[in-house]
Amino acid sequence: MYKKIILGSILIIFALAVFAGLFCEDYVRKYYPEFTSINFASLIIILIGCLYAFVRRNMIVPVMFVIIACALPWVKYWIVTYWNSVYLPW
Repeated sequence: MYKKIILGSILIIFALAVFAGLFCEDYVRKYYPEFTSINFASLIIILIGCLYAFVRRNMIVPVMFVIIACALPWVKYWIVTYWNSVYLPW
């Protein structure tokens, strides 16, 4: 029963953090100029993965989430570079 409450709380925190970090980015940047949404998303992925692993008592999950979070800026760079080099006829 308590695991469902904790996991539900983690989900709510995750949803609010994503909303604040991605949709209110300009407001956050006003107080923290170094803020970027991609680094924020990486941080959220790491934190949620570690909290989930703590609840489930599994050690492979945080390692996977750290790898995913570290790869996220690289994937964003790859996608932006790809779409900047694509010639669209219109």
